[in-house]
Amino acid sequence: YLVLLTIFGLIVARKKVKTSDDMVTGGHRIPFIILVGTLLATWCGGGGITGSASVVYTGGPWVGLITFAAPPIGIILLYFIAGKVRKSNKVTVPEIMGARYGKAASIIAALCVMLAYVGVLATQLKAAADIIVLLCASSEISHGLALTICTALIAIITVGGGLVSVAYSDAISALLMIGGFFLAIPFLIGVANSQGATLPPEKMTITGGMSGWELLGYFLPLMLGDQNMLQRFASAKNSDEAKKSNIGMFIGEILVIISIVLVVTQAAKLYPTLDVPSNVIFQVAVDYLP
Repeated sequence: YLVLLTIFGLIVARKKVKTSDDMVTGGHRIPFIILVGTLLATWCGGGGITGSASVVYTGGPWVGLITFAAPPIGIILLYFIAGKVRKSNKVTVPEIMGARYGKAASIIAALCVMLAYVGVLATQLKAAADIIVLLCASSEISHGLALTICTALIAIITVGGGLVSVAYSDAISALLMIGGFFLAIPFLIGVANSQGATLPPEKMTITGGMSGWELLGYFLPLMLGDQNMLQRFASAKNSDEAKKSNIGMFIGEILVIISIVLVVTQAAKLYPTLDVPSNVIFQVAVDYLP
């Protein structure tokens, strides 16, 4: 899958990337459905399927729904700036800050983005490596080797074609992610029911034993958009297309939220305790799904 995704990304890049503008924004002509797919995969990537799933596993479905209410709110807020971002022809947060507040603000924003993405990128690469380690358990592949493979392939896709190759591979990933989740749900419900597995009482409460501050700490980061979203809005054909893609992302995000909460809830019934809660979705897929 990873090799095919890499080849596909490079083929698309070869056909569609001719200038630096193509590299950064796809020449402002990324198709609507691809734009929706890459926005969705960007907002709900490896971090969402590890970190957010861990929160649902630890706190229970109600905690999951409370914290997952943040992304739709953030997407609604993004709707009101998506068109303006496209009209401005600004691609990055530092560009936007610089145009409004001057060069000093642009430099500060650039440093903040760089520091933030050390953590953001780490979660994506770790999630990818975790999947490979679980799938290749029989060959005892090390986490370090898995991380090296994922980093190399992701770098090739990204550097090879910029936003074009990333957007198209994102769209495929988003389709597989949502489709896979909804195929998994009835299987897992059947398995949990056949085993008579139930959730512990503490995971059925509204707060799951967490304090208000803890819930707020999980809620607020999920509401924030990032550098990636602005670049993708800038790749739309026009401002109307950018706003429409935001609506598509909103619908897709609701589907992802519902599916993650349902999958992790069934997994929590099957695994009363789990050494690495962030791997709960990967673990239940390997152990229980066809």
